[in-house]
Amino acid sequence: MPDVPKASLPRAAAAVAVACPGPSLAATAPEAQQADVVIAVNRACCAAAADFWVALDAYTYDWVAEAGGPLLRNACRPAIVCSAAALRRIAAKHDLPAAFLDRAGLPAGDFKAIRWSRYSWATAMILAGAIRPQRIDCYGMDWSGGADYDGFTHKRQRRTDSRWNEERDMFARIADILTARGTAVMRHLPEQLSTAEDAQIAENNVRS
Repeated sequence: MPDVPKASLPRAAAAVAVACPGPSLAATAPEAQQADVVIAVNRACCAAAADFWVALDAYTYDWVAEAGGPLLRNACRPAIVCSAAALRRIAAKHDLPAAFLDRAGLPAGDFKAIRWSRYSWATAMILAGAIRPQRIDCYGMDWSGGADYDGFTHKRQRRTDSRWNEERDMFARIADILTARGTAVMRHLPEQLSTAEDAQIAENNVRS
């Protein structure tokens, strides 16, 4: 196991932002970075400076390194959230992160019946919920198209309509549990929706 300091959760935060790399993040990244705590998912760390960076697949770090690495927040690199096995693979090719939070150590609690550990974005939602904020604001969570906010695509991303439907349903289940706890959950999209794809995103926006 690489010698990386263990990351700790903030004791309190009114607002947590979860920034995903969907197309709408190109317009909403500045808003996301206004939150008390920012959690970036996969390549979103290149658009939104974050306190935590959730990327469960080791190859994601190759893509981010090619883009220049994650943005710094308050002059600090984000703490990495993944599995211990992924961290070992990452450390073999890249600089060690500032801190590490093991996905397996996240408090599952009410979420045990949901297979959230399959997806980086869902893991980010569980992490956000563990902070116990008043609200969680989600950005770039579009469930549409095949490209990231900057046009990046890769065959490993496996973005299909069936996957978007699965993720949409999973988000609703996670959001319902968080809402019952007293945490408001909101998805944010650009104010101007000008394309058919954006219109579909808006139609699917069950929590905004």
